[in-house]
Amino acid sequence: MSKKIWQAKLAAYIHDPATKALILLRMGHESGSVADLKEVIFHSEETRGILTGLEHAVKKADRWASAADRPQLPMSLKAGVNFAENPALIHPLTGGQFSIRGFADHEDATPEAIEAVNFDHFQKFVVEGDKGNNGGVDWKKTFLAFWRFGKEPPAKELGVLWGELPADTRSPDHSIWEHLSLTSAFAGVLAEEENGGPALLLMSFGPVQSFISQARSVSDLWAGSH
Repeated sequence: MSKKIWQAKLAAYIHDPATKALILLRMGHESGSVADLKEVIFHSEETRGILTGLEHAVKKADRWASAADRPQLPMSLKAGVNFAENPALIHPLTGGQFSIRGFADHEDATPEAIEAVNFDHFQKFVVEGDKGNNGGVDWKKTFLAFWRFGKEPPAKELGVLWGELPADTRSPDHSIWEHLSLTSAFAGVLAEEENGGPALLLMSFGPVQSFISQARSVSDLWAGSH
């Protein structure tokens, strides 16, 4: 994979803060930790130019990922949900709601403090490049570190909440991590294939009982049932 792909994947992965749901409608979600991380990662004049060149691919990838993640509302419906006022997660299958009121009521849960936590958490995963190769950031290792360790809570008090923070406050049934990963996957392809795009594969299993009935051995039965 080329360096450009890793740059695009990294730029896409930081296009939204992990804490977006907690600060939306309280402060701009692209002006806090997102801007600070871009400054740290794309800090030179050359890399700022690279980031500018990737903006179209990242924005398109964001739109595609959003369309894949959630129902699309009409553009005329200017609806917004202040998640911090009554935070709750919705189970994607049962529709059950799980309130996280206690976290939002914490005296330290100001938008600025939340953004500071997000920035400090990700900043430590930035990997410097080889000093003998113009230094800078190691794009591949930094992206992989963000993808692998970003989901781990920066403080034990957050428990499992950090890994379940929603991507969209209007339909909090999928996490920000799923959205960032999908956006990153699309961006890598869109940045490299200027005249092409991602190839999506849909795979589904037929009725379960007929699938199981075709078993010809105990191992087939076990695999089919599983």
